[in-house]
Amino acid sequence: MRSLKHLAILPLLALPPAAAAGAQASSAGARYVALDSLAPPSALSAAVTVAVKSTPLRTVVADIAKQANVSLVFDPGLAGIDRAVTIDVQRVPAASVLMRLLDDTNLRAMVTSGGTIVLAERPKRDARGNVVGTVHQMSGPLPGVRMVLLGTRFATMTDAFGRFDFGAVAPGSYSLRALRMGFAPLSLALRVSGDSASHLDLAMTEAAVPVDAVIVTPGYVGVMQPGIAGGQTLTRQQIETVPQLGEDVYRTIGRLPGVATDDYSARFDIRGESAEALYVTLDGLPLVEPYHLRDIGSALSIVDLASLGRAELIAGGPSAEYGDQIAGVFKLHSVDPRPDRARTSAGISLTNLRAMSQGGFADGKGSWLVSGRRGFLDLVFKLANIDDSISPRYDDVFAKVAYSLPRGGQVAVHALHAGDRLTYLSVSEPSIDSKYTSDYTWITLENRLGARLRQESVAWVDALDWRRAGNSLRGLPVRIADVRALHGAGLRTDWSLDLGARALLKVGTELTHETASYDYSKLFRHNVVDAGTVTVRSDSDAVTLHPASDRVGLYVSQRFRPINALTLEAGGRYDRASHTGDAYASPRFNIAYQPTSSTSLRASLGTHTQSQSLFGLQVEDGIQTFQRAERARQASIGLDQGTWNGITLRVEAYDRDVRNVRAKFVNTQRKIDVFAEINPYLAFIAPARAHARGIELSVERDDGRRMDWSASYVISSSTQELDGVWIPRPTDQPRAFRGDWSFHPVTNRWRFSVSGMRHSGWPYTPDAVRVDTVHSGTNTNIWVTHSSGELYSRRATPYQRLDARWTWFIDTRSGRASLFVDVYNVLNNTNERDRPTNVIISNVGTRFQETSRASLPRIPSFGLNWEF
Repeated sequence: MRSLKHLAILPLLALPPAAAAGAQASSAGARYVALDSLAPPSALSAAVTVAVKSTPLRTVVADIAKQANVSLVFDPGLAGIDRAVTIDVQRVPAASVLMRLLDDTNLRAMVTSGGTIVLAERPKRDARGNVVGTVHQMSGPLPGVRMVLLGTRFATMTDAFGRFDFGAVAPGSYSLRALRMGFAPLSLALRVSGDSASHLDLAMTEAAVPVDAVIVTPGYVGVMQPGIAGGQTLTRQQIETVPQLGEDVYRTIGRLPGVATDDYSARFDIRGESAEALYVTLDGLPLVEPYHLRDIGSALSIVDLASLGRAELIAGGPSAEYGDQIAGVFKLHSVDPRPDRARTSAGISLTNLRAMSQGGFADGKGSWLVSGRRGFLDLVFKLANIDDSISPRYDDVFAKVAYSLPRGGQVAVHALHAGDRLTYLSVSEPSIDSKYTSDYTWITLENRLGARLRQESVAWVDALDWRRAGNSLRGLPVRIADVRALHGAGLRTDWSLDLGARALLKVGTELTHETASYDYSKLFRHNVVDAGTVTVRSDSDAVTLHPASDRVGLYVSQRFRPINALTLEAGGRYDRASHTGDAYASPRFNIAYQPTSSTSLRASLGTHTQSQSLFGLQVEDGIQTFQRAERARQASIGLDQGTWNGITLRVEAYDRDVRNVRAKFVNTQRKIDVFAEINPYLAFIAPARAHARGIELSVERDDGRRMDWSASYVISSSTQELDGVWIPRPTDQPRAFRGDWSFHPVTNRWRFSVSGMRHSGWPYTPDAVRVDTVHSGTNTNIWVTHSSGELYSRRATPYQRLDARWTWFIDTRSGRASLFVDVYNVLNNTNERDRPTNVIISNVGTRFQETSRASLPRIPSFGLNWEF
C-alpha cells in the first residue's frame, strides 16, 4: 500500500501545459517549473535504484518518489500514465531517471525547489521557448559576442548593449557557446521548455589568447568554426544556405576573395596558383585527388558536406609545419560524433542521395560515424542542355571510430572510399568509358605527455586506380587505353612543447613512400594537308612506367610572444623527394599584432617549394621524366578591423614570385575534353617564371538579427613569362567583385540568400585557322585546319551571375528537417568562356565567324534533408 505522503491522487489536477508551468502548490505556495529546465532541484539528486520490466509508468514513478522521499501528484486519467515501461538503473539521481522515463512520452514532470512533483501533459510539438539574455564583462555590457547553439541553425551576435535573442527555440537540450576574441570562451548546457522563456545573464572574463591559438598567417579563413583568435569565418549556417551547385564545400569556398573558379569544376585557384598547388587534408590525411568526375572538370569533391565538422583555408604564406605546396593549405575535419545517442540524417537533392549515422559506445568514451553518398548528374546535365548520352555516376563512403584517452587524448581509425564511372557515346567525337577509385585508411593519435608536451600523429595507406578507354565510332580510328595506379603509405607526427606562457616550440616530420604505374597506349590517325594533298598521319605511342618515390619533410618552428599584443613565429623546413632529386630548405617568418580585441595585423614572408607528384606525369602527351620542384618566394600582409554593429573590415595584399615553373601541355580551349591528347588545341608551354600580386578588400556582417551580408573587391594580376613575354595565366582576374546577402527571421526558421559576382572575362587563346586548297584528281576542295593562336592573348566579356536559395527548417521532436530551392544563374546570363572560330565556305568565298562558347545557363534545383 502506497503512503499518501508519497502519492496524492487529485482527480481535478489535469493541468494543461501552460497552467502546469504556473501551477502553485497549495500547501507550500511554491511555483512549479519543468524538471528538464536548466538546473534540476537538489531534492531530486537522491540516488535511486529501479529494475522493472513491462510495469505501468504510474507504479514506477511512485516508487521513485518514495525512494527520493518527495511528493508526487498526477491525474489518474492522464493519457500515457499506464504505459508499460522497462528500466534497469543502479544508484542514479532521481531527476535523471524521471527524465529518461518521460523522454519519449507525452508527459513531463513539473517540480518545486522542495522536490514536489506534478505529472502533466507535455507542451504541443509546435510550442517553443524564447531564449534571450545579456552578456557583460566587469566594466559593463559586452557587444560583438558570437552566440551559437551548437549543432543547430541558431546563431546571433550581442548588440551594443550586450543583448542577444535567439527567438523561439524548439524544446530540447542544447549547448550554448559564447565566443569573443580576447575573452575566455563560455560554454553552457541549456534546456529549453516549450512554454517558458529562458533569460540568461552571462559574464565573460578577459583572457589572453593562448600562444598556440593565435593565427599568425594572413589569408586565414575558418570554415564552420567560430574562432576566438581572429580571422575570417564562414559559419555552417552560411555554408548550408548559400546558393550553390552540388552542396559542396569546395564550391562555397569559391566565393571567397582571391579564389577563382569555373562553373563546371569544384577546383579553385588561389591567388593565381592552380588547385594542384593546394595542400589538402582530411583529419590529418593528405588527399592525393580530392575530386569526383575528373573527366568532366572535377565537378565535385569526394568529401560530403554533411560529414564535415569544420575546415581551415590558409591562402597566404603558411608557417613551416606545412610543406610541398605553394598555393595554400585546405584542412578538412570531419564531424565529431555526439556519443550520447545514435543520430541519423538523410538527404536527397537534384545531384545526390546521401545518409549519415553517428553515435557512441563505452559510456561515451567512444564514438562512431558512417556517411555515404550516391550521385546522379543526368538530370542536371539535361537542365544545362548537355548531351544526353553522357552518363556520370559517383559515390563515396566515409567512416571513423574514435576513442577518448586520458588527459584529453584520442585515437581514431578512419576510412574513405570514392568511386566514379563515366560513359559517353557520340558519333562525332571519341567515346569514353572510365572508372576511378580512391581508397584511404588512416589512424590518428592525439595525446599529452606531461603538462607541456603534446603530440599529434597520423599514419596512412592509400590506393588510387584509374582506367580510361576511348575509341571512335566512325571516321579514322582512335584507340586509347590508359591504366594508372598509385599506392602509398605515410607517417606524419607533430610535437609542440609549451615553454611557458609566452613561447611554444613545434617540430615535426612527414615520411611517405609511394609507387606508381603507368600503362598507356594510343593510336590516333588523322588527316593533314601536305603540298596540297590530304594524307593520313598515324600518331601512336605506348608507355609503361613504374616509378617509386620516398619523400621526407622536416620542420622546426619557434613561436614567441614578447608582449601580449605581439606574436612572432620563425621556422624552417627541409623537403626531399627521391624521384625528382629535389632537396630544399625553406625559411618562414610570420607575425601577428593585436593591439585591441577588434584589430589584428598579420604578415608573412617565406619560401615555399612543391615537387612534382609521382602521379602527375603527362605520359599521354609523351612526357616520361619528372621535373624539378617549383619554388616560390611570397609575402603577404593583412589587416582585420572590427567596427560597429558586428561589421568587420579586411584588407590583404600579397606578392608571389615562382621560379622553376613546370613545363606542361595545356588545352588552350575553355572546353572540357576527355581526350585532350588528341585535341588540335593542345599546346606545350614552358614558363620561365610566374608572378601573382593583388589587393583584397572585404567587409562583412554575419549573425545579424535578421540580415547577414558580405562584399569583397579584388584587384590582382596573375601572369607567366613565356619566351621573354609576360602573358596572363588561365585564371587571371584583374578585377573581381562578390556579394552575399541573406534575410531571415530571428528564429532562423527560414533563410533567403542571394549571391552575386562580377569579374573580368577569362583570358582565352584565339583560333589559328589555316585554309588550304586541296586537289584530288579533277576535284578541288577547301580544307580547314584549326590550331591554337597566340596564347591567352584575348579576353572574354566580363562574367556576371546572380544565384538565389531559399531554405526552410522544420523542427521535429527528435531532430529537424530542411527543404531548399536553389536557382543557379537566376537571370540566365550568357557568360562567355572563349570565342572559337567557324569557317563558312560558300560559292562567294570563305568567311570566318567567331562564336561565343558559354558557361552554365540557369539551373533550378531543390533538395530535402532530415535529421533524426
